[in-house]
Amino acid sequence: MSNTLTPDMLAVLERQAIEVPSWAYGNSGTRFKVFSTPGTPRDPFEKIADAAQVNRVTGLAPIVALHIPWDHVDDYAALGRFAADQGVSLGTINSNTFQDDDYKFGALAHEDAAIRQKAIDHHLACIDVMDQTGSRDLKIWLAEGSNYPGQADMRGRQDRLHESLQQIYARLSGSSALCLSTSSSNRLFTTPTCPTGVPRTCRWRRWGARDGVPRHRPPRARHKH
Repeated sequence: MSNTLTPDMLAVLERQAIEVPSWAYGNSGTRFKVFSTPGTPRDPFEKIADAAQVNRVTGLAPIVALHIPWDHVDDYAALGRFAADQGVSLGTINSNTFQDDDYKFGALAHEDAAIRQKAIDHHLACIDVMDQTGSRDLKIWLAEGSNYPGQADMRGRQDRLHESLQQIYARLSGSSALCLSTSSSNRLFTTPTCPTGVPRTCRWRRWGARDGVPRHRPPRARHKH
């Protein structure tokens, strides 16, 4: 097999574009400690500036995904203009329903209707951010499930999750898409004992108004429930 790149291969590589997460440019570390380093971005504008520098060096990362509320600003349209001036654009808007104490036993699938509505309202606010930034995709990192078998009624949780997602999806415009990611990607091909909100048989799903079908269904993924 030849190692020579053909013109067609080069044309494909020239079109390659990777979306990088804004939080990758902030302070990071292990689950036990966040380590500070000099020059770390202090706000979303500085994160985007760093991402733009990466794109200038690599030519492969022209899109930056935002996380709400970590990337909260008063004027998202201004943030979008700043990104454009830096040579990048704003991509997927990521929600957060895993840090608030109210979400200890779930958010979009919580038994308490008030807490479910709080989580839904957060996602509607994220869609408002999408409208201001021109983002097309909303991604929900669904950190929901139970800690051990028998702790929760999984059928009930699935029904409540379905109802919550319907309300969020109905708010999206015709060109937008809803993406779901489960709470831990490292267990994709394992058999954990704790059920999650999204069955492992389809870890990452993307619903768009164009076809409404799930994408990226991993083969041979296993999960007890």
